[in-house]
Amino acid sequence: MSKPAITLWSDAHFFSPYVLSAWVALQEKGLSFHIKTIDLDSGEHLQPTWQGYGQTRRVPLLQIDDFELSESSAIAE
Repeated sequence: MSKPAITLWSDAHFFSPYVLSAWVALQEKGLSFHIKTIDLDSGEHLQPTWQGYGQTRRVPLLQIDDFELSESSAIAE
């Protein structure tokens, strides 16, 4: 069984302290993950093409295969 693909979504300028805390938590757990960015300034997160994030449309967002989690405190758990 292969490991799930883990993606951490961040704002394009990496200003969010919440993204930083999620990044640190993933690093401390020794998990392999990719970072993707979204440009909040241009409203990219409000476009329908930013799939599946209708609840909060915020970062950080942790995506593990088809599962999504959007609160930094929950991601740290």
